Amino acid sequence: MGSSARGRPDLQETGKPILEVAADPGVHARTPSGGRRLAEAREKGKRIRELEMEREVCKRSVAVRVK
Repeated sequence: MGSSARGRPDLQETGKPILEVAADPGVHARTPSGGRRLAEAREKGKRIRELEMEREVCKRSVAVRVK
């Protein structure tokens, strides 16, 4: 085992519950899931952009047909 890159002991080394370790300055209780949330947010953003582009295409095609 060893210390983290920031010089903090690994969670397994401390033997403390995660919430107790998270109470230490600079550590958030939900840090392990942060990467997954970021990936999900990126995917959602990508899907939103795709849908916005599809919407614009549909709006333009309706505008052309109305003329």
